[in-house]
Amino acid sequence: MARPKKKAAKDGVDSKEPSIEVMTAAFLASGGVIEQIPTGLSGQAGMAASKHINLGSKKEAPAAQPKTEPVK
Repeated sequence: MARPKKKAAKDGVDSKEPSIEVMTAAFLASGGVIEQIPTGLSGQAGMAASKHINLGSKKEAPAAQPKTEPVK
């Protein structure tokens, strides 16, 4: 059996929730401050891990030291 669709208010907004204007006014009245963020700035930290890629020639690995047997 299909569920009946919820009826929206005339303006397409659920009438149970306050409008953005009402929520903003309440926020400002409670001492909240609206901060304007400059264009292009993000509050998110870089998502990708830093990749240390060296495109130059490889350095020679240090010479392997000969293994010694433990003294018995």
